[in-house]
Amino acid sequence: KTMASAAAALRPLRIGMVGGGTVGGGVYEILMGRLGGSDDAAGAPPPQVSQGLDRKCVITKVCVRDLSKPRSFHIDDATTSM
Repeated sequence: KTMASAAAALRPLRIGMVGGGTVGGGVYEILMGRLGGSDDAAGAPPPQVSQGLDRKCVITKVCVRDLSKPRSFHIDDATTSM
């Protein structure tokens, strides 16, 4: 690997989403749970969806129509903004 590709592998893959309703909330929870690199309550690392994935993924933005509407999923304010 080159230095640039090695450095890119260390940086998280940043994802933006359009929609934060029922489907968008489910997608957010799946991606952040499986690819976000956060440990579960027991401290176990998350399973990887793809065996070839060697970098953490993070959803940085979620575009919604109404910010005041209650959401059925928890947004991690440390990594994601709406």
